[in-house]
Amino acid sequence: MSIVADLIDSAQDYAQRGWQVVILHGQLDGICSCVKREDCPSPAKHPRLAEWQNRATCDAKTIEKWFSDWPQSNVGVRLGPASGIIDVEFDDAEGEATAGRLLGDIETPTFASTRSVHRLFQFPEGLSIPTAVVKAQGLELRFGTDERGAQSVFPPSVHASGLPYRWLDDWSPDDVGLAPFPESLAQLIGSPGNGSGSLELVMGSDSDDLASHPGGVAGQRNTKLCELIGRFLKCNGPTADLLPLAFAWARRCEPPYPDGEVLQTVGDLIAKESAKGIQASKAKPAFPMRTLAQVSMKPTEFGFGNRLAFGHVNVFAGDGDVGKTTLACDIASRLSQGICLPGDTKVLSCGTFFITAEDGGNTIRSRIEAMGGDLNRIHVPDEGHAFDSFRQDIAKLRVSLSDNPDVRLVIFDTLPDFVGENVDDHKNAGVRQALRSLIRLAEDYNIAALGICHFNKGDGKPGSRLLGSVAYRNLPRSVVYVLHNPDAPEGRIVWHEKSNLSAKAEPLAFSLAGADGKPPAIQWQPGHVYVDDISTFLNANPKRKPNKVGQAKDWLAGYLPPGASKASDELLAAGKQAGHGRTHLYDAAKDLCIEKDRQVGLWANPKSKTLKDSDFGLSQPPPCEGTFIVE
Repeated sequence: MSIVADLIDSAQDYAQRGWQVVILHGQLDGICSCVKREDCPSPAKHPRLAEWQNRATCDAKTIEKWFSDWPQSNVGVRLGPASGIIDVEFDDAEGEATAGRLLGDIETPTFASTRSVHRLFQFPEGLSIPTAVVKAQGLELRFGTDERGAQSVFPPSVHASGLPYRWLDDWSPDDVGLAPFPESLAQLIGSPGNGSGSLELVMGSDSDDLASHPGGVAGQRNTKLCELIGRFLKCNGPTADLLPLAFAWARRCEPPYPDGEVLQTVGDLIAKESAKGIQASKAKPAFPMRTLAQVSMKPTEFGFGNRLAFGHVNVFAGDGDVGKTTLACDIASRLSQGICLPGDTKVLSCGTFFITAEDGGNTIRSRIEAMGGDLNRIHVPDEGHAFDSFRQDIAKLRVSLSDNPDVRLVIFDTLPDFVGENVDDHKNAGVRQALRSLIRLAEDYNIAALGICHFNKGDGKPGSRLLGSVAYRNLPRSVVYVLHNPDAPEGRIVWHEKSNLSAKAEPLAFSLAGADGKPPAIQWQPGHVYVDDISTFLNANPKRKPNKVGQAKDWLAGYLPPGASKASDELLAAGKQAGHGRTHLYDAAKDLCIEKDRQVGLWANPKSKTLKDSDFGLSQPPPCEGTFIVE
């Protein structure tokens, strides 16, 4: 099903629930579809239509025409009494803590964007609030009113970053209904307008700019005009359309704001901004830059057949109990003994720091000892001195690396355990910031920083399998997956999922072997592995339980076999009876490449779909000497 069809279906589903739909500008290559393009202050978040509050609708035909006419769009829902929804949003540690304390695990529709989490509640009858949006203790309570609208971007819209908004598992509108507005939040914001405490009242919404703001009221016009002009100057500078926009805004005020005062305000603010720029240019030097000719070139050193890049961050990822830590121990052991790593022709010899949140020093020693490693070249944190987080302990680690120049490999098991307690493991910005110090450490000491990561419970594409933020895959220069071999109980595959600095290495195979109560050791199979279909190995964990989408895929694949078609109403009803929500069925249909004919209301499963190796980022060379095939 196409993205546009998915948007239309979702928007019409919201409309059937009585939620008024708003069509929003979308993004194209990270740039807003509005006329401001890369200069837009709210990319892919603000309404396409003027007077959007009056044009929000539940009419299915209008919604279909909107998204057919403007395919590069996002779905918004009008909040407040019109739709009966309050959106409680948070995007930082303070908000997360407040939400955890006041909202707990209340079952209500919840979705996530790139940075924030949105929890939806019923708009209580008779609720009286002075403004559309209220901020308190890290929460942004988006109420919306009949007079002053507010809207939120809803799934499956696409954020300006390119990532989709998504309903959290088991908390989509198909899974749970809107919970009543919690008394804890009512007590938090207190009596609106009482001027007490830390309550911050914020007039406006995502579309609150000079072009779209509906105008101020007597006593607030000058303050609001200064705010809107300041925002405009920050984003656009003193362009020719500033004054006409300011005059148009003034005429929307009640009563209209005098043109003379508008002219005076615009002139004063432009002068102030210009003065700031002159003072800043005199007081502060330019940011220091250098030419590329002045940059010293340092070739990247690789080990483990291009799978381990020295001077950079690397990741080994896989399901639990697949042997990720055992593989890391095998590499550390071989490096300590000066034994060639699989895939290498050059011998590397160095020491290792092994920093783990899951195993103690005794466990690591027993594994290394079973592999014959040199115990004097592999280090663990001293007893009673745990490595806490990159932010707190990276400086101490620098000192330890300076004192131990033999160490070239530093292993973090698991990597997410060390980003810090106050960092949301699923938020890209926080994880990237936490890992930045590790990236610099690896570069400064030319070490291979190796992080162990777990897979999530989903069944998505290879690049989306790591648990937590996408930063765990995007920041490392090399990512290796350790996967079960479905044809051998103790068999494993090493698959080079990502490589920014070299060609991807060919897959390898090993088995885990242990006897007489000793820790498992790795037995490498000779040569490379020819992988025909990587998805076979990605989903081969015998302990993996399918998630809601995976369960819907299993049901849908049986209900709609290749070559079959069903009326959409009949299919959705059967799916619901089988315990599968509408959202999960749509996601399952997308993964199974099931086609939907909207005009006749049919879902159809094509007779066949050939999966090429290019679907998985693999080449398909013919088997050669030293190569064996895994079917």
